[in-house]
Amino acid sequence: MIKRSGTRPIKRIPRKQFHVLAGGTLDVPDFNLDSGVLMQDQDADGAPTECTGYGVTDDLYDINKIEYTPDFQYASTLFLEGVKPSTGGADPLVAMQSAVVFGSLQKSQANISAKTDGELFIANWENWQPFLKTSAFASKRPVDVRNALGFTDSFTSIISAAWNGDVSVHLTTPWYNEWQNPPENGVLPMPANPSNVDGLPWHFHSIKGKKTVNGSPLAIDKSWQGSGVGDNGLLYFTPQVLNAVLEVPGTSALIFVMSGTRFVPYTKIMLQHINSSFVPLLTNLPIGQ
Repeated sequence: MIKRSGTRPIKRIPRKQFHVLAGGTLDVPDFNLDSGVLMQDQDADGAPTECTGYGVTDDLYDINKIEYTPDFQYASTLFLEGVKPSTGGADPLVAMQSAVVFGSLQKSQANISAKTDGELFIANWENWQPFLKTSAFASKRPVDVRNALGFTDSFTSIISAAWNGDVSVHLTTPWYNEWQNPPENGVLPMPANPSNVDGLPWHFHSIKGKKTVNGSPLAIDKSWQGSGVGDNGLLYFTPQVLNAVLEVPGTSALIFVMSGTRFVPYTKIMLQHINSSFVPLLTNLPIGQ
């Protein structure tokens, strides 16, 4: 059950991806980008507010077939934000940008974890040793982060972006009371009042593909609650529910861009954070350590 916010309403939306601007289409076959290997449970891992780290590293596993630690991603996100170590969750856009700036650390190399050392301990960038940062920095990583929502409805844009880009679409949304105990078929119901989000936790979860049931399309969602939730760990959104929820201010749908040069977006990201961690970034990047 998701009771604590692991993310916050997004403050800044990056520019849209071209193929989404050109329009989306649902004229695609059913598909599922999830590897089917990882079905992580952030609560069981002692990381109840690290959903941003889980979303980023789960996506990178699907791309690289390497398991990365969500704990390092969470720490690097807070550092890039200029936020003191906390268990209050992270900005969704910055979480994805952290993989561009710092890379990602293979889970087999991590010598600390939320499960053994506590979430607050691993949230501190200073607790990650320099050689681990160097290893993460050398990892293969995405080039940039873009907005997956185009000029069509949200559901169509998201499915189109996932299919055309061959990448998961990461959602930032409130997690409604009606979703706390998903049905066995995994289909999330329409909230009684989608616009009323007072007091609700916010969550970072990922659309992995499209599934058709009885002639109706569903978006496949993964929410880091383990295999015992919904349909063996997967949840589903109808177009009506997803479109209604993404009308809420602060929600977002973001994707990684995996090709092109990294220098321009890397510099752009650093400049975006000039008032928070720009100077620490210059002095703490693991180059040469």
